[in-house]
Amino acid sequence: MRRLTLLVVAAAIVAGCGKTDPPVQPPKPPTVAPPIAGGNQVPGQGPGNPVAAGNPSAWGWIGAQLGEVPQDLAARYQLQHGGAHVKGFADGSPARGALQENDVVVRVGDQDIDGPATLLAIVRDSEPGRELAFSVHRAAGLVQISVKVGERRCKESLDKALQTGVEWLTAQQRPDGAWEYPHPSRIGESTGRPHSAVTALAVAALASLPKGGPDAKDAVARGIAFLKGRINSDGLVDAPEEEGIAYRTYATSLTLLALARRGDAADKADIERLVDALRRSQMAENVGLTPLDWLYGSWNTYDQQVVYTTRGDLSGTSFALHALYAAGVPANDPVFRRGVQFVKRAQNMRESGPGLPELDDGGFTFNPRDGKAGSKQINREVEKFYSYGSPTSDGLRGLFYCVRKKDDPRVQIGLAWFARNFTVERNPGFQREGRDPIVRFDQGLHFYYLHSLAEALHETAGDSVLVEGRPRFWAADILGKVCSLQQKDGRWQNPINVMNEDDPNVATGLCLLTLDVLAQHVR
Repeated sequence: MRRLTLLVVAAAIVAGCGKTDPPVQPPKPPTVAPPIAGGNQVPGQGPGNPVAAGNPSAWGWIGAQLGEVPQDLAARYQLQHGGAHVKGFADGSPARGALQENDVVVRVGDQDIDGPATLLAIVRDSEPGRELAFSVHRAAGLVQISVKVGERRCKESLDKALQTGVEWLTAQQRPDGAWEYPHPSRIGESTGRPHSAVTALAVAALASLPKGGPDAKDAVARGIAFLKGRINSDGLVDAPEEEGIAYRTYATSLTLLALARRGDAADKADIERLVDALRRSQMAENVGLTPLDWLYGSWNTYDQQVVYTTRGDLSGTSFALHALYAAGVPANDPVFRRGVQFVKRAQNMRESGPGLPELDDGGFTFNPRDGKAGSKQINREVEKFYSYGSPTSDGLRGLFYCVRKKDDPRVQIGLAWFARNFTVERNPGFQREGRDPIVRFDQGLHFYYLHSLAEALHETAGDSVLVEGRPRFWAADILGKVCSLQQKDGRWQNPINVMNEDDPNVATGLCLLTLDVLAQHVR
């Protein structure tokens, strides 16, 4: 039996599926380079922006690396709001010369700048070639300068991000074909051992690369060979006890996805074996559940079917449903009929009686009994959990994998949630009364959210999604944000460590999976 102490490290290594208690002395967050303003950022909907005009191919760019204003500069300039601190410049930056390092931008035109995200949004909404008036604090005093907005092309940025991301991730592969979980995080220092779930994520990402993209066939072949060697007698991708929690649902689903994407006839028997294993590991009558049980149709996040480790959620369930869908399992298969029952239970919508507008908004929560965005006690017996971005994306794509209909009423209700809450700046739904009620989940679950959002909108929304009544070219939006967060060496890494996205193998795998989806929409 796995050591009981391992139960406290049940954060989702692969997909941000669960929260653990924070360690007494959490590690310092890794150093992450600041984003580049507009350089790889969401395109806007200003009237002159080509994205707004119906051509999701470019966005505004000034090429300034921005961050929060340091406390000493904020005190020196007696700032009443946040401002944006200029930390450096990208190659070819159109702002270099006008802006200087250590400038603090406090106003653009008639709009106050309360942080880097506000400045980025203004840049992205500006037509390339437009002159923007900046109010800037610098050593000489408050100055007024003019900055001309440049342009970044979506396809060029996607190709570059893919190439450098793949180069970085393949360089991390071990001689045995695996990837490690090498950086300090919630489960401590690296042991130097391979990790099944992280390997499966890396292999799925590399196997999913678009045609004409970087060649990673050798890395995929070696990674798959390693994962096949870890398939246990139940047909699930497992790990030795010393590795900790194996996250068999994630590891198995991602391995199946990789095999399905690789398309090698030699993998047929292994694909069938993994499909059968996921069918048998779905929690239903096989573990004594009935369709009335809230866990019915989900997959266990953890490794043992016992009370203290059993939990179903939309994250692991959406990955399993996606893998089965990619492997060609038909919609009428019982695995999908069971799965859709769990997915529906996690959607916040009125089934009967009076509705609760604050809660019954059509979005999804983590599972019918839990959610990271907080809850509201309805009465002594009923507690309801607020919707937020990542499970709404998971629920939306999970519904589609099961029903295969974009016009399904529940799919449309889920899309309507994003029409009101769409953003790529953070995982939405956490801010209530001006604060995140938990611990930075809006940013700590960022890469996972962007990946799931891309998958969900790819399946259900076409090239655009309505946001406040106007079409939004979501693929260019997500691409801009993903590229803005890529490091110079090609990796991605989240400075917030609450959900293991601070590990660059995890973050880079998620972002490469996202770019594969986006490649089908940008040009």
